[in-house]
Amino acid sequence: MVLELHIWGPSFGLPSIDAQCLATIAYMRQVIPRGQWFLVASSDPTLSPTNELPALKDSKNGDWVGGYKNIINFITQYSSGKWDMDASLRGQERADCTA
Repeated sequence: MVLELHIWGPSFGLPSIDAQCLATIAYMRQVIPRGQWFLVASSDPTLSPTNELPALKDSKNGDWVGGYKNIINFITQYSSGKWDMDASLRGQERADCTA
């Protein structure tokens, strides 16, 4: 299983020029082991069927997911909760994080 994270390209010494892309990269670096995902820098969101970046492609079955929140939800479900950073939080704590 390999996940491809398609992002807006690098600039200013950062892996991407976009805040959503940077947030997605940071999240994935924290929860997904190396070798199970990689970055694909792009400047054309139409390469993804979702027409937005960041976009995540599951190369196993060809599924695409676009946008930070959708990507986080996808990888949480994909891993059966194993890659959920908020798994240990209670209801009120989850609400505080969302707010």
